[in-house]
Amino acid sequence: MSAATCPHTLAPRVHGNPNWVDLHTTKASLAAGFYRNVLGWTFTGDRPLSAVGDPPAEPDRRSTTAAVDGRDIGEIVARSDCFDSMQLLSTWFPYIEVANVEITVELVEPAGGLVLSPVATRADGSRVATILDPGDAVLRIWDRPLGLTPDRPDGLGAPTWFELETSDLDRARKFYGELFGWDAGEVDDPGRAEPYLIFTCGGDAVAGAVWSPLADIPAAWCTAFAVPDTDEATALAVDAGGVVLTEPVEMARGRQSVVVDPTGAVFGLLGPACRTPRPL
Repeated sequence: MSAATCPHTLAPRVHGNPNWVDLHTTKASLAAGFYRNVLGWTFTGDRPLSAVGDPPAEPDRRSTTAAVDGRDIGEIVARSDCFDSMQLLSTWFPYIEVANVEITVELVEPAGGLVLSPVATRADGSRVATILDPGDAVLRIWDRPLGLTPDRPDGLGAPTWFELETSDLDRARKFYGELFGWDAGEVDDPGRAEPYLIFTCGGDAVAGAVWSPLADIPAAWCTAFAVPDTDEATALAVDAGGVVLTEPVEMARGRQSVVVDPTGAVFGLLGPACRTPRPL
């Protein structure tokens, strides 16, 4: 399978399938408590995240796996204090499954992106690289041994939508098409005045992109997590120490809010559309 091939069905080991997230933060315990209260996550493991055969640049960098109802949906990565000294914000990163991470990495710079970290092999056999898209949005690409590759997570508490905010939709369309074989079409979204793209793989929607007028601000990916009621989940997030950036609003995919967690990481809460829209 070539690096730009997109099969017709989303399944394990499908090139172009967003199927994991991780949060990098120096406040891992605070983050875990917050998401446990808001999304019902449980956590397992506390292990070093050093690549196999590599000297650990940050010996205290550790990872714990987040799960909902027994389904692993992502990780919280505890970063060392040097992460804070570089004034890097706590951030959620999406992972995109690729058929071969080395081949895909070779396509990044010709497509207008940048490889931030080369391919590294983790203890479980996963091979991961971190890249920048042409608008400076950070994401990860990976491939995993067959038995370890998850389907795209679903269900309440799991990442349910990935949205790119960028000042150049045309450049994003070209980049993600060349890397992952994503098609992109502009849609009418009643919740937005600005242009909006839906990225699809084999006819299945996998992510979105919204236009930002702020050309000097780096592009960024935002992960939205599934909730049964967006308004209730947003209120719960505030009670748990979060700050609302965008109040719940009706979108094409449902009712969504955007929240900053107590560590400074931005994420979305996405639930079903209201039959009778609530006043904003």
